[in-house]
Amino acid sequence: MATVKVLYFKGCPNAEKVFNLLQKESIPFEIVDQESLPEEHEWNNFSSPSIFVNEKLVYGQEAINRGCTYGMPTNEVMSELKELDS
Repeated sequence: MATVKVLYFKGCPNAEKVFNLLQKESIPFEIVDQESLPEEHEWNNFSSPSIFVNEKLVYGQEAINRGCTYGMPTNEVMSELKELDS
């Protein structure tokens, strides 16, 4: 089974919107707070929120010293996430 993880940092204006969207669509996910990661962890260099499926980035982007992801997941990304349990 695929694992979906949403990476975020506290204060990110889009994180709660993405959490709510995934919940609304009944997509199970795990929340990963960047501040809980070791300093050298590669996920500290991604924007918030970022969505990973089986450790592969499907939404968000690499970002030096973090940063905010612009916009919301596309319909294509949401379709991919919905199909994971099919």
